[in-house]
Amino acid sequence: MDERDAKIAELELELKKSKRATERAEKDVELLARMVSQNERLRNKINADKLEQAFYTKLVLDNASDVFVLFDKDMNIILSTREFFHSNSEKRDIESFFCGRAPEDLVRDSEEKILHVLKTGESYEWIEKMACCNGNDGNESVKIYEVKATPALGNDGEILGCVVVIHDVTELALAKEKAENADRAKSDFLANMSHEIRTPMNAIVGMCEFILRDSEDELAKENALQIKNASSSLLSIINDILDFSKIEAGRFEIIEKDIQTASVFRDVITMTEMRLQEKLVVLKTRISPELPSVICSDDIRLKQVMINLLNNAVKFTKRGSITLEAHVEELPEKDYVNLCVSVEDTGIGVKKEDLDKLFLSFSQVDTKRNMGIEGTGLGLVISRNLVELMHGSINVESEYGKGSRFKFYVRCRVVDKKPIGDFDKLTFTQEKEAFKAGFKAPEAKILVVDDSLVNLKVAEGLLRPYNANVVTALGGAEAIDKIAKDNYDIVFMDHMMPVMDGIEAAKEIRKLDGKEDQIIIALTANAMAGSREKYKESGMDDFLAKPISPRELELLLLRFLDNKKIIYNEEKKESSKNENKIKKTEKAVKLSKKNIKERMKEAIVMFDTEALPELINLADSVGIDENILSELKTAVDDFEYDRAEEIIDKM
Repeated sequence: MDERDAKIAELELELKKSKRATERAEKDVELLARMVSQNERLRNKINADKLEQAFYTKLVLDNASDVFVLFDKDMNIILSTREFFHSNSEKRDIESFFCGRAPEDLVRDSEEKILHVLKTGESYEWIEKMACCNGNDGNESVKIYEVKATPALGNDGEILGCVVVIHDVTELALAKEKAENADRAKSDFLANMSHEIRTPMNAIVGMCEFILRDSEDELAKENALQIKNASSSLLSIINDILDFSKIEAGRFEIIEKDIQTASVFRDVITMTEMRLQEKLVVLKTRISPELPSVICSDDIRLKQVMINLLNNAVKFTKRGSITLEAHVEELPEKDYVNLCVSVEDTGIGVKKEDLDKLFLSFSQVDTKRNMGIEGTGLGLVISRNLVELMHGSINVESEYGKGSRFKFYVRCRVVDKKPIGDFDKLTFTQEKEAFKAGFKAPEAKILVVDDSLVNLKVAEGLLRPYNANVVTALGGAEAIDKIAKDNYDIVFMDHMMPVMDGIEAAKEIRKLDGKEDQIIIALTANAMAGSREKYKESGMDDFLAKPISPRELELLLLRFLDNKKIIYNEEKKESSKNENKIKKTEKAVKLSKKNIKERMKEAIVMFDTEALPELINLADSVGIDENILSELKTAVDDFEYDRAEEIIDKM
């Protein structure tokens, strides 16, 4: 190959190289163009996503039920709901956020709280009230807001801003206020019902007391005693039924004490037999002879549950029988048993589909068939709550048209394991005498104020054994007039009286010259929970519920009468002398807890206020817990002897 051909071959090779380079360049340009196009599409997509995200963010903020605001570290608004932030405002700070909706001091207060969050990183919650416009009508209403400020943190934990969430709780607050008003209305209604029920009960119990005290007819006294016992049980039940808060919340108070097992069943059977006198229904009892003689439980609650079940059986049984059965089941826990009770009847029964409704409040099943049968439907609900509080349960078995059987059990501590034996052969002895006054006070002058002549007669009769000079007044105005003209050691003032109630009368009495310290005791049928505190706060010195308990009346007389006007009965004097001798002997000998407890109970029964403090000191010497003794001393100092007896029983 000559030189020319070699040159041509070299040029052709270079041309090929150049061509390949050009092709590569074209491909690179094409690839670059594609990349540019893809980047542009990606950029458009990102911008579209940002716009979409911004749109949805705005949509959420504009339609959120709550108000959201995001502040940066300089208190500038980054995001907020449209409801409070107006876009035509040039400023985006906390003042523009409120936009004149709130007073300046509220704005400053909110700003300080948000600054606190930005500075410390701690969340802050508070409630705000502000006036807001109602649409276009220009009217304003107060809105209540729950506000929470939370720090907005970066990935490294740095505080970048503050998120404020404002929740409108106006409706919730109004609903709460409405519920509270309704609750107050219920309480007022129940207080009135308490008054209406307890006022005639006061006459019943008071007149029974007079028969027991004055009658020589044993049959009449026996009947009066049964009426009094039935009335006492009824009142114990009424006290809790009328306390609506306890019924709704199930907050019943269980007070355990040592009780004679057989006596509980005797009382329940007596009340049921009285209801069955006009019906062709026989009450059968299957009380196990193995029942322990003494158990520790709440006798009032036990009787209440049994009476509720038996009353239901009486109401829904037209003929046949009702059977009350009781036995005990041993428990692994030492000295504890389950007291198992059942009430079976041959009444109308309950449909299977209605069994679950039996324990619902104010619910009665098969109302068409049972129309005219008395009852609120609360009895079984209360019974279930009580049984559960006594660590037990209740259930029912029923066959429609043939009868029902209610069974419950409660856990009890056995105090005396001795069996009761054959229940049907037991004889029950009851004191057929009225409460005997422990002293006389012929120099005492007492005013009783009430708008009911019957109640005045009852009060006079209960005070008669004390030989006090008892004066009566029919209303607050008459009482004020009598107190202005004369001096009285104690005034028993009824509360709910027409024209001027007892609280108003008491306030007017204390305005009289020299009557600022007049002893005034509320004598009332309003025995709702918290009544004692209510009357003391209103200016009364104490509280005595109707029906009047002779023992409670005597305790109040002992507390408020001048000791110089009290003349103790001879039995009381002799008892005090003997007690003093016992005390001197006991000081020299280390006594057992049992002896001290017995002496304390004797002193309480005899109202020996001198012996009790000495006995409390002696109790300390035999190692009785000082906290219990302190509680006992407080009860004695407050003349709460029933509570003192309960404390002594727990020693």
